[in-house]
This record gives sequence, C-alpha cells and structure tokens, in this order.
Amino acid sequence: MSFYEKQLELIQNRIPFVLCTIIDRKGSVPAKPGSKMLVHGSGEIVGTIGGAELEWNVIQSAREMLAENLPPQIKDFTLFYKKEDGMDLACGGTVSVFIELVLPAPHLLICGGGHIGLSLSKIFDLLGYTYDLCDEREDFRSKNRFPKALKLSESLPSDPSRLNSYLCMIILTHSQENDYLNLLHLQKNHYQGPILLIGSKAKWKDFSKRLESDKVPQEFLKQIHCPAGLPMKTSSVPEIALSLAGWIADFYNQK
Repeated sequence: MSFYEKQLELIQNRIPFVLCTIIDRKGSVPAKPGSKMLVHGSGEIVGTIGGAELEWNVIQSAREMLAENLPPQIKDFTLFYKKEDGMDLACGGTVSVFIELVLPAPHLLICGGGHIGLSLSKIFDLLGYTYDLCDEREDFRSKNRFPKALKLSESLPSDPSRLNSYLCMIILTHSQENDYLNLLHLQKNHYQGPILLIGSKAKWKDFSKRLESDKVPQEFLKQIHCPAGLPMKTSSVPEIALSLAGWIADFYNQK
C-alpha cells in the first residue's frame, strides 16, 4: 500500500493521524523537502523523513499532538552534535518539519427526517460533514430523501461506543414524546456529547422538569441545548437549520 493509499484508508475509516512533512533544509540532511511521514494512534509509522534521532523526535511530537489535539506547528532541528541544541547526529545541516493533525470530518446523527432535518443535511453536505439519519417513518429515512447519509435507521443505536462516535446529536423528530424518549435513551446508553434539542424555552422547561422527575442526573441535563443553535432570529426552516449548523461548526472548531 502506498503512502497516499494509507492516508486515504485512514480518512475513510475516520482514524485521526498526524502528517509530518519536511518543508525546508539547509546543509547536509538525510531527506529533502516534501518527504513525508504519517503517525497514527495505533503506533504505526508510514513513510520517513530521514530516520534516526530526527524521526524519533518528530514521532514524539506527533504522538503529543494526537493525545492533546494540538494545532499545526513548524519545528526546526539542528542535525549536528557539536552545535548548541543539536541532535546526536553528524549530518551538519538543519531541517524544518511541518507537523499537522488530520482529524476526520465531524460525524453527526440527525434524529428526525422532516423539513429541518432535510435542510440540515444539505448544509452538512456543503460543509463536508458526515451524518447518519434515524426516523421511525420509512418515507422520511429513504435514500432518495437523504442520498448522502452514511446510515439510515429506524431508531437511535444503543451501543455506547457507536453513540459516542458522533460529534453531537440533533433531536428534531415529528413527536414531542419521541424527542423525550430519545433523550432518555441517550442518557441510559451513556452518550457523552452535546445534544441539540429543537424547541422553545417552554418546551425545555417542561422537559427539564420531567427529566428531573425521572431521576436523570444533572450532568446529563447540561449536555442538552434547548432552544438549540446560534442565538439568531429565525423564522424559516432553512434559517433554523443554518442556526443549528452554525452552532455545530463553532463547537467543532473550538475542540
């Protein structure tokens, strides 16, 4: 498998990785600009930027970036043991390495295939976000209606690991009671991300009382955003979808 095929495989399987690229060199160094190395969470290393202590140091930086979700950085290395801060190498030159974290696109679950869910899916398509769609109504979860949804299902999944693969949940079914039962389902199955619940302040006042009565922990209630979306005056279906998508984009870019 080539270097670029491996990159594509990781992207398609939604596996984060760090791409390390030599962008400049001076003097004698073991690899030229454009040389690349890929590091991902399993510990596998693909490609090379020259080996030895240089590569070992960059790998440590890449693993730190993966663990702490750090922004891209350029690091300079001196490959000569006689220079201050130089590595234990005798190459003699210096090299600059660009190290960047490549994360999968946000993956979301739209619970409700009505007008807002449909408008939201179109915005996600433009943003390059991936999503699944669940709706108990067969006509509202069809491939014709949501051609780019990765999965179409009748109800929310129950497996906590699958639930927590979603950046956030958007609850906007055709039924108030369905909305409420979906919240209980997410709490029971240990969903840990934000939940965007469509509705008014009055709806949340009613729901929060019911959830407290059902002994739902306060920690879970804090995950729920209702009214959901950016605080903007909205009246049409596309504007409501835009408000929700804007909140999600802002949340994702702050992570």
